[in-house]
Amino acid sequence: MSAVLSSIKPNDLLVQEAYKDCHILIIDDDLDNIRVLGHSLKHFGYSVHVAKSGPEGLTRAVDTKPQLILLDLMMPGMDGYETCEHLKNNPRTKHIPVIFLSSLDEKEAVIKGFRKGAVDFITKPYHQEELLVRVRTHTTVGSMHKRLRQAVKYQTRELQKANTTLAGLASELVLSEERQRRELASNLHDSTIQKLALARIQMDAIASRTGDDSTRFLVERATESVVESLGELRSLMFDLSPPVLYELGLDRALEWLADETEKRWHIPIEHKSQTVLSDLPEETVVLLFRSTRELVMNIVKHAEATGGKIQTMVDDNWISILVEDNGWGFNPEHLAEPSMMGGFGLFSIKQRIELLGGEVHIKSGNSGTCITLNLPLVADD
Repeated sequence: MSAVLSSIKPNDLLVQEAYKDCHILIIDDDLDNIRVLGHSLKHFGYSVHVAKSGPEGLTRAVDTKPQLILLDLMMPGMDGYETCEHLKNNPRTKHIPVIFLSSLDEKEAVIKGFRKGAVDFITKPYHQEELLVRVRTHTTVGSMHKRLRQAVKYQTRELQKANTTLAGLASELVLSEERQRRELASNLHDSTIQKLALARIQMDAIASRTGDDSTRFLVERATESVVESLGELRSLMFDLSPPVLYELGLDRALEWLADETEKRWHIPIEHKSQTVLSDLPEETVVLLFRSTRELVMNIVKHAEATGGKIQTMVDDNWISILVEDNGWGFNPEHLAEPSMMGGFGLFSIKQRIELLGGEVHIKSGNSGTCITLNLPLVADD
């Protein structure tokens, strides 16, 4: 063996210093094999740990966290196959590469070893130089895999932080937009609508006092225009910020939306709710109502439907709203185009729902469209 070692120049395999922090575990019941392997590996600077049985090897693998395990296949009690299987089933050792050492040179034995999770298979008697080259290869690859897993783990944590930040920004955006709508609706009510209401009262008073038919006619026409404008402004105010959403909650707001759709556009929308919704986060309530209303408006404007349905469901920690119609469908693949329907359309709905950790499922065809909005009731940590 010394002759073999002397023929392997440390400069050819890198200097011993490169391997001083590389730990290798030998699991073998043959003391001679352990002595020969250990001497060879230590000669090149590896830190060597030894176990004389499968159960002892499992314990040593957890304690020493080696970069590589050299595992004898034929051992009494727990053989190499079973030992390897236990190693791969343990989250703390499953990533450690295993090389089987065996006097068996049968194809089935080799295949079985790889199926159990081994990365290599060396047949005894083995050539020392070959063994050391393979050890170097697998410790290097194992080290690269470890660094890659650490990098992926770090990037995953950073991505989770970014997603949390995005979800917070999405929630704030939804609430900020809603505050602006409520402020605009309040200004319409307190200023423009009140002034128009006062103008109507004044016109009624003028019409009751004048005896000139032509003047009375003009005043009546102007009053009708004011009344029509008042109705349009009140509808706009409700569209911007329906009081029922804040006073009675999401269920009643969706019921109002269904009734209003039939009243204004003569498209009957059935509303169903499987549960009483309460204590929902404000951003969830606002986003679900705004999204549902936009989907209903799509039915009115684009689907040429004669009817539809809004259904609310709660399952475990999720709330779902299903919006369905019997009109013309569309190709869901077009959702990849931000221009589709514009504004707070399907593309925007999907983005906002997903930013808050939710999902949007779409089924569409010639017989209609069914869109389901899912949002978590409790935000992920």
